[in-house]
Amino acid sequence: MSLVAEAKQRLSIHDIGAKLFPEWRPAKSCRCPWRADRNPSFSVTADGRLWHDFTDGSGGDVVSFLARARGLSEPEAAKEFITLAGLRGGEGATPLAPLPVR
Repeated sequence: MSLVAEAKQRLSIHDIGAKLFPEWRPAKSCRCPWRADRNPSFSVTADGRLWHDFTDGSGGDVVSFLARARGLSEPEAAKEFITLAGLRGGEGATPLAPLPVR
């Protein structure tokens, strides 16, 4: 099993979202955490494994969520994600700090 796959068993979008956006509540129909939505335009699966932004059509898994939220490339986000999951191999990643909703 790869480190990313193992990390995905440990952390979900709900976990990452709670660290980055403490006031945000992921749901099947919710507001986007990284922009100011007046109406829900975002969705997270109940298991927290997939997300979809209905405004721009983007979506993906927890690693792509982290990449989009932090403005990282997918490889950078994967490295940070591995570290956040407490696994070796993600050395050098920046610790998460809450981000303001734009």
